[in-house]
Amino acid sequence: MNKTEFIDAIAVEAEVSAASAKKVWDAIEAIISKTIKRGADTINITNFGTFKATKYESRTMPSPLDREIEIVIPAGFRVSFKAGKGLKALVNASKKVKKAEKEKVVATKKTTAKASTKSKKVIVDDDDEDDVPVRATKVAKKKKK
Repeated sequence: MNKTEFIDAIAVEAEVSAASAKKVWDAIEAIISKTIKRGADTINITNFGTFKATKYESRTMPSPLDREIEIVIPAGFRVSFKAGKGLKALVNASKKVKKAEKEKVVATKKTTAKASTKSKKVIVDDDDEDDVPVRATKVAKKKKK
């Protein structure tokens, strides 16, 4: 989902115009950006997650082009998001449903495969005469594919 689709989804869910939804989203982006830009502040949205900026120190590392040359990576901030309990539960619940559906399909396939490989008795008439037919039973097995 891209930004435009997201704004359209907000408009539908909140039953407002797309222009109003865009204004709301732009305000949310601005608030998050300004708050995190300060570095020390975090935004904690209960049951959704936490946005925060963490500072990292400058460091040196070997150049990817020439391992003998070291390059300096300047100090800065990283933006991180940690999912909250509610969001984690929602995501994990959808995974459990998908896993249960997948297990159900696999179980159905296994049951079908077992049923098709079971022995079946076939009655064969070996006698060409029309009197009393001689019946013998043979066990026929289907080959596994």
